Amino acid sequence: MKTYTTLIATVGASLAGNISKLPDFNEDFTKGVVEPIVQQMLSRSWGDPETATVYGSEINSTVSLIKHFDKLDAGTFDPINLYFFVSDTPVGEKIGSILKTFFEKDSELRFRNVQVVKIAKLSDTDEYAFGKEGLRNLVREFADVARKHRYGLAVNATGGYKAQIAFALALGQAMKFPVFYRFERFDHIIKMPPLPVALDWQIYLKHHALLDTLEESTAFSEKTDLPTYGFRNYAAIPEELKTFIEREKIDAEHYLGLSPMGQVYIESARELLTVETPLLESIKAPEDKPKYIQDESHALKFAKKHALYEKISALSFVDKVVGFQFSPNFELSGFKARFQGDEILFEYGNKGGTHRFKIYTTARNSRERLAALESLKEAAQEW
Repeated sequence: MKTYTTLIATVGASLAGNISKLPDFNEDFTKGVVEPIVQQMLSRSWGDPETATVYGSEINSTVSLIKHFDKLDAGTFDPINLYFFVSDTPVGEKIGSILKTFFEKDSELRFRNVQVVKIAKLSDTDEYAFGKEGLRNLVREFADVARKHRYGLAVNATGGYKAQIAFALALGQAMKFPVFYRFERFDHIIKMPPLPVALDWQIYLKHHALLDTLEESTAFSEKTDLPTYGFRNYAAIPEELKTFIEREKIDAEHYLGLSPMGQVYIESARELLTVETPLLESIKAPEDKPKYIQDESHALKFAKKHALYEKISALSFVDKVVGFQFSPNFELSGFKARFQGDEILFEYGNKGGTHRFKIYTTARNSRERLAALESLKEAAQEW
């Protein structure tokens, strides 16, 4: 029987509404003072946290999940990691603080690691940003946690905006994690059935360059940018691809972007590629893979400080890594990785500068090249 160790719980504002009706605690909540509220919860003065609605839907449903997980045809649950996804609002932050403290301190319901993740632009105060950026950021955060805890993740999508359940279900089906929901009239939380659809991964294999660009771009012009990807205009894009693209008219010109469901699709496709595409191991030893084109002392000093050649060369599917450009300027914080021909252009930046590498892999076809790129990006998250 499978054991799950990690839970994502989406968070709404039900707890805030409940506290607003309690004169003894409403002022504390308004000021962001959470300790008296948490102590009241821990003492069980409000009743059973699974059934007493004053605790809010997030606590009610999460407690129900913990207590009844083994009866939900899902396996067993070991409460190690808990991620609360909160809205990009002051109320969301306050509720997140209460939930985090409660599940860190409660002796019966304690998780070892509790984190609050604020979803940028996920706020009903800006309808445009909510649909354009907030939902996509939500999907990104889902995917990031799913990759960190690939084989032990479950999602409680009870709290928060109703749109979240659809995206959680779609991503869960693709990335193989169960999604749970507690309806108001139900005594316990339930496991949601899978969506009656399947996504065609071949679309990503064929059009990844366009989809990846749309994900990163903030101003992708239909007139000037789209033709470089083989389509003279929006009408020429295949219908199955249009499903993942948004079209918007600004000052008489049309711009394209990735839709929230498009974000679900590419995250799911990347996961499939990473998990289900075996990559050949290089026959070279790690120390034989690096090649230095730019050997100035400051470039090598930067690379050595961050062990970049060693980290890249340690990846089994990497056949050769070439450091070819260094700038002492702070151009990038973290990393970027993209294709340059059949090779991967990898950029790593820190306060000491920015170093660029060309990485050659053992990949033999487009699917393996995409899998290698995603595996590199996943590894670099920890660097």
